[in-house]
Amino acid sequence: MFLVDPNDIIVNPATGPQAITFSLTGQANGDLTATMDAPAPLIEIRQLSKSYRRGDQTVPVLSNITLDVAAGEFTALMGPSGSGKSTLLNLIAGIDKPDRGELRVGGI
Repeated sequence: MFLVDPNDIIVNPATGPQAITFSLTGQANGDLTATMDAPAPLIEIRQLSKSYRRGDQTVPVLSNITLDVAAGEFTALMGPSGSGKSTLLNLIAGIDKPDRGELRVGGI
Protein backbone atom coordinates (compact mmCIF):
# COMPACT_ATOMS: atom_id res chain seq x y z
CA MET A 1 0.00 0.00 0.00
CA PHE A 2 1.19 3.51 -0.72
CA LEU A 3 -0.15 6.98 -0.21
CA VAL A 4 -0.21 9.57 -2.97
CA ASP A 5 -0.69 13.22 -2.26
CA PRO A 6 -2.27 15.06 -5.20
CA ASN A 7 0.31 17.82 -4.70
CA ASP A 8 3.26 15.44 -5.25
CA ILE A 9 5.50 15.87 -8.26
CA ILE A 10 6.84 12.99 -10.35
CA VAL A 11 10.27 13.50 -11.88
CA ASN A 12 10.82 11.40 -14.98
CA PRO A 13 14.29 11.82 -16.57
CA ALA A 14 12.73 11.65 -20.05
CA THR A 15 9.95 14.16 -19.49
CA GLY A 16 11.01 16.24 -16.48
CA PRO A 17 8.83 17.13 -13.47
CA GLN A 18 5.11 16.59 -13.82
CA ALA A 19 2.28 17.02 -11.38
CA ILE A 20 0.41 13.88 -10.40
CA THR A 21 -3.21 13.89 -11.42
CA PHE A 22 -5.46 11.02 -10.55
CA SER A 23 -9.06 10.12 -9.87
CA LEU A 24 -10.45 7.82 -7.21
CA THR A 25 -13.39 5.48 -7.67
CA GLY A 26 -14.99 3.04 -5.25
CA GLN A 27 -16.17 2.95 -1.66
CA ALA A 28 -14.72 4.87 1.29
CA ASN A 29 -14.22 1.55 3.16
CA GLY A 30 -10.81 1.07 1.54
CA ASP A 31 -12.06 -0.41 -1.72
CA LEU A 32 -10.69 2.49 -3.78
CA THR A 33 -9.03 2.43 -7.17
CA ALA A 34 -6.63 5.21 -8.14
CA THR A 35 -6.21 5.95 -11.82
CA MET A 36 -3.30 8.17 -12.80
CA ASP A 37 -3.87 10.44 -15.77
CA ALA A 38 -0.91 10.70 -18.15
CA PRO A 39 -0.13 14.16 -19.48
CA ALA A 40 -0.92 14.77 -23.14
CA PRO A 41 2.06 14.36 -25.47
CA LEU A 42 3.77 17.50 -26.75
CA ILE A 43 3.58 16.16 -30.32
CA GLU A 44 0.67 13.95 -31.39
CA ILE A 45 0.61 12.49 -34.90
CA ARG A 46 -2.25 10.25 -36.06
CA GLN A 47 -2.46 8.50 -39.44
CA LEU A 48 -0.39 11.25 -41.11
CA SER A 49 0.26 10.98 -44.86
CA LYS A 50 2.12 13.23 -47.27
CA SER A 51 2.95 12.90 -50.94
CA TYR A 52 4.48 15.18 -53.56
CA ARG A 53 3.78 15.61 -57.26
CA ARG A 54 6.61 15.12 -59.71
CA GLY A 55 5.22 15.89 -63.15
CA ASP A 56 2.30 13.52 -63.69
CA GLN A 57 3.49 11.20 -60.94
CA THR A 58 2.47 11.22 -57.26
CA VAL A 59 5.35 10.26 -54.95
CA PRO A 60 4.20 9.05 -51.50
CA VAL A 61 6.68 10.16 -48.83
CA LEU A 62 4.88 9.44 -45.52
CA SER A 63 2.07 6.93 -45.19
CA ASN A 64 -0.14 6.57 -42.09
CA ILE A 65 2.45 7.71 -39.53
CA THR A 66 1.34 7.58 -35.88
CA LEU A 67 3.71 8.96 -33.22
CA ASP A 68 3.63 10.60 -29.78
CA VAL A 69 6.53 12.61 -28.37
CA ALA A 70 6.36 13.64 -24.71
CA ALA A 71 7.63 17.00 -23.49
CA GLY A 72 11.35 16.72 -22.71
CA GLU A 73 11.70 13.40 -24.53
CA PHE A 74 14.63 12.95 -26.91
CA THR A 75 13.60 11.33 -30.19
CA ALA A 76 15.87 10.58 -33.15
CA LEU A 77 14.63 10.38 -36.74
CA MET A 78 16.87 8.06 -38.69
CA GLY A 79 16.68 6.72 -42.21
CA PRO A 80 18.27 6.86 -45.62
CA SER A 81 18.17 9.89 -47.86
CA GLY A 82 14.66 10.42 -49.23
CA SER A 83 12.89 8.45 -46.51
CA GLY A 84 10.80 11.43 -45.25
CA LYS A 85 12.74 12.71 -42.22
CA SER A 86 12.80 16.35 -43.35
CA THR A 87 9.23 16.12 -44.60
CA LEU A 88 8.07 14.96 -41.16
CA LEU A 89 9.99 17.78 -39.44
CA ASN A 90 8.54 20.33 -41.89
CA LEU A 91 5.04 19.08 -41.09
CA ILE A 92 5.64 19.28 -37.33
CA ALA A 93 7.07 22.81 -37.71
CA GLY A 94 4.05 23.93 -39.75
CA ILE A 95 6.14 24.68 -42.84
CA ASP A 96 4.18 22.14 -44.89
CA LYS A 97 0.67 20.66 -44.66
CA PRO A 98 -0.22 16.96 -44.59
CA ASP A 99 -2.44 15.34 -47.21
CA ARG A 100 -4.29 13.35 -44.53
CA GLY A 101 -4.23 12.71 -40.80
CA GLU A 102 -3.97 14.74 -37.63
CA LEU A 103 -1.00 16.63 -36.22
CA ARG A 104 -1.01 18.49 -32.90
CA VAL A 105 1.88 20.33 -31.28
CA GLY A 106 1.26 21.54 -27.74
CA GLY A 107 -2.42 20.55 -28.04
CA ILE A 108 -3.01 22.84 -31.04
